[in-house]
Amino acid sequence: MFTVNKIIINIVLIVTISSCLIGCNSTDKKIEESIIKAEVLDKKFANFQISYDDYMSEIEDIYNSKYYTEDEHIKRTHPIIDINKENYIKAQKQATKDAIRYDAEIQISKVYNDKNNMKIVFTKVKIIPRNKNLPIQHLSKKYYFSKENNEWKIIGKDAMCYYEKFDKPIMYTTFDGKPIEYIQKVNLFP
Repeated sequence: MFTVNKIIINIVLIVTISSCLIGCNSTDKKIEESIIKAEVLDKKFANFQISYDDYMSEIEDIYNSKYYTEDEHIKRTHPIIDINKENYIKAQKQATKDAIRYDAEIQISKVYNDKNNMKIVFTKVKIIPRNKNLPIQHLSKKYYFSKENNEWKIIGKDAMCYYEKFDKPIMYTTFDGKPIEYIQKVNLFP
């Protein structure tokens, strides 16, 4: 009897732990997919490779409604400071479909749990201009996720940037005193 109880308890523990691990991995995978989607869309938007309305429609499902407002989002994302919907549409009409003049590879960290019930993901993007006279740019970002309607959505991000030939490297390198572990690489413009 004692042995049967032990076996049942062990089976229950194994099933519980397995379900948690599967659920956690599923959550982490969805967060990673959101990061990839945000990065690809942001690069397409910055290079006029996606319509304004398509971009705004696509990002809506990955950003938290408290963080996402159309006016603020366009200012946060686009490298041209004085941009609005009308100016973007005009610029996109003038841009050629091969306006992407660089290659970009993104490295994505594992998903970290924050002390404030948020999830954190770090990215490193290396932007290599096809014009070899231009410097290589590095972007390091820290995305914050919170739950909204039982889904993890981007609530904000911090970013740092430096140019190889001109600046001292500035990157996120640690989280909670430990080196950030990057687990995935994605070419943003395959």
